[in-house]
Amino acid sequence: MGNVGIGPGAGMLRPEDALLLAGIATEDRSDIRDLLRLMAGGEPTAVIERSMPREETAEAYRIVDSGHKVGNVVLRPNG
Repeated sequence: MGNVGIGPGAGMLRPEDALLLAGIATEDRSDIRDLLRLMAGGEPTAVIERSMPREETAEAYRIVDSGHKVGNVVLRPNG
């Protein structure tokens, strides 16, 4: 498994190959360990609705804020 970032700034795109987790969690450490174990085995699978160039950030926010997205919206740092 690659690097895992949890905490402030974890949701930001970074150039290195990293797995980023972001959000507010109320689970305890054992829940996080179980989730990381599942991810190392290839589960769960992320649902990606769209992948867009960074230049379309405003449109990406509109999609997310619409309340109608099904998966994640990914911004590519280099087009």
